[in-house]
Formats: sequence, structure tokens, C-alpha cells
Amino acid sequence: MIVGALDIGSHKVCCVIARITWDKKDAPVVEVLGASKQTSAGVENGRIVDLQPLVKVLRETVLEASKMAGVRLNEVYINVNGEFVTCFNVKGIITLTPTGQAQPIRRPDVERVRESALHSLSLPSGQVILHMLAQQFIVDSMPGVRNPVDMEGTKLEADFHVVTVPQTVLNNVNRCVEMAGLRALRYFLTPLASAYSVTNDFEREQGVLVVDIGAGTTGFVVIKNESLYHSYILPLGGHQFTLDVASVLDTPPHEAERLKRLVGAVYEAPSPPGEPTGEDKPDTEMVAVPSLQPRSSPQLVPRRRIAEILEARAEELLYLIRQHLEHVRMIDLVQRVVLTGGGALLGGLDRVARAVFEMPVRVGYPINIEGLRDVVNSPVYAVACGIVHLVAQDDEWRSRLQRRVGILKRLWQWVRNMVP
Repeated sequence: MIVGALDIGSHKVCCVIARITWDKKDAPVVEVLGASKQTSAGVENGRIVDLQPLVKVLRETVLEASKMAGVRLNEVYINVNGEFVTCFNVKGIITLTPTGQAQPIRRPDVERVRESALHSLSLPSGQVILHMLAQQFIVDSMPGVRNPVDMEGTKLEADFHVVTVPQTVLNNVNRCVEMAGLRALRYFLTPLASAYSVTNDFEREQGVLVVDIGAGTTGFVVIKNESLYHSYILPLGGHQFTLDVASVLDTPPHEAERLKRLVGAVYEAPSPPGEPTGEDKPDTEMVAVPSLQPRSSPQLVPRRRIAEILEARAEELLYLIRQHLEHVRMIDLVQRVVLTGGGALLGGLDRVARAVFEMPVRVGYPINIEGLRDVVNSPVYAVACGIVHLVAQDDEWRSRLQRRVGILKRLWQWVRNMVP
């Protein structure tokens, strides 16, 4: 089955087209057939602010990926990101039998406990549920159950993580996608998609914090025992790094962005002891910085000074994440950190994160990918590749696909029988 994924960000739009199959062990196999990346337009901090420029970018991005894949894309799965996203945990409880006698738990019972959790919600007007994911089931006070079906008990409880967004946000994304000639099939939270692209089973089992640093926002999720325990979106991202450089060095934002990419690191290592230093060394190299003032000559600034400005913002961003996790009492679930997204490409960011979180840190690239691996081998493609992985793991989607394939097989058999 061919799947198209769109990652709509404040700085870039990515499209990945992949074929999903299953191997002999019934595990999904994702083969990337085409991918494309374009500079975004009409999006600020994850929110669409101008439809027409974004529609143009979507058309160009999908067209380029479609040409590479050799297929025509009509339907897409899309990410949702922004400070308007709300995330919280909720519990559902049901009694399995009025007599108090234990009985086997069936799938309808699992649906009933989910409905119980839904009834306890009081969503603000205009908010809709994007995800409602089970964290654990509790059978007769026994926690940590992942699948209670066919177990026996008298009472079933369940903890869920719920993600909600304003309906108007989805309406605007859907409108934009339709104007680009596509149909939106489903939406996924950005850092959740990233997590399933750049982490392995062991990390998600042990307890991992995935931090997706975009241009306008930074989203992060905590996953343990393969369950989503927490998610949050901060309205800070790589663009804030650029504004810091612009403010401190009194240079236009577009020049600050150029300087950020030129230095490309939040940390510049000093020259080793005993080695002569000079203007040809990275830590003492001077960079010309255009002034914001008209008719002023560019100032010469040490390359290391720019790296220090970037490092200060990186420390603040990462400390904000740690403080948030401590506040909601989730930090103890985390055993390691994975950084991804375009902002994770700044050199030395993992070093800063190790100092902040005091645990193993790495930069995450898409994994478990077949086909055009080299094309999507960047944290920039983490969200789009993750969306494909989430679709591949969706049991409901797979059931619909198998039914569709079954119908096509029967139709083909009928045609063959009709032809003499």
C-alpha cells in the first residue's frame, strides 16, 4: 500500500511517499519511494496564517516527491503542531460483572472503559480529540497490563493520554490541503510522529524523552513501556536562536540566520593545549557581521562569540523542558534523550543536553527505513517518516487495508473466471 505523509512546519514542508508491506514475522516494512523538502510559507509557530502561499508550497512539495516515486498522490496523512495543542492524562473505570464474580475481559469491555474515560472529560468548546492512547490497563488493582483481553477480573481500569486541538486548526489545515488537490486522511501530533521515526523498541520500552526542535516550536514526548505518558509543545524553536543572534550582534534577522548556519554549532571547542592559535583556528576565526544601522561597516566578531549566543539559548530551551518535566513529575520516567528536527542539526547540542539532563543523549535520524534511505537520512525528515511508521502500526488501518485487498483479489478472481 502506498502512503503519503506531509510535515507542515514553520520553516519547511516535507513530503514522504512510502510503500508499506509486512515481512514473514508480520512486522511492517517501510520502503521510501520519494521525498521532497521545500521552504515553508504562511505558517508561524505551527499555525497557518496565510493559506495561499502555503497551498503553493504544498503543491510543489507533493509534485516533486510524486515524480521521484513515480506515483500520483491523492491522499495524505499530516502532522499537527503548535502551542494550541493541549495534552493531559485521564482514567476510565468499569465494573465487569454486577455479581462480583470474575469473568473474561472482551474487546467490548476495553471499549467501555475507554468510553468511561471519555465521559469524565470536560473539553472546552471547539476542542476535539486528536489522540487518545492507552498507557496501561489495571485489572482488579493489578497495574501494568498492556492488553487485558481474555484476562479474568471483576473491575477494569485504564489510564489514557489525551491530545486535543481546536477544531478550527484542523479545518484550516484540511482547507489548505484540499486547495492543493489532496485529501487529508488523518492527523498526528508532531513529536509523537518523530518519536516513532528516530527511536527503537528498547528506548521506548526503557523510557525516552524525544525532543523535536522546529523553527517555531519545540515539541517533546515521554514514552515508556511503549506508551505515551506525556507530551507538550513549547512556542520556542530554531527561529528564536536566530533572533538572539540578531539582537545581540545588532544585525538583520536574515543575516543572523546566515550566521547561525555558517557557524552551525552551539559550541566551539577551544584549541588544544600546546597548539598555536591564530585567525585560521575555528575558535578565533573572525566573521564579518553586517550592521543593522544604514551605511555602517560590518563588524568583525569571533566565530566563537556566535556559538556562545546559540549555546545560551540552547541551555535555556533545554532547561525549560527539564523544569517542565520535573513540575509534572515525569522526569523519573526518562532514561535517555533523543534530539531531532531541524534544530537538532546544530553541532554540540547533544553535549549541552547531556549537561542539562545528566543522562545519555543522541541526535535522532529516521531508522527502520528501506528504499531511498539516503534521501531521508536527516532529522528534518523525522516527522514525515514517523507518520508513515504510525500508519503502518495502526491495527484499524491495517484491517481496512486487508479488507480492501481481499475485495480486489475476489474481484480479480471473478474477472478471470468470466474470461474464457
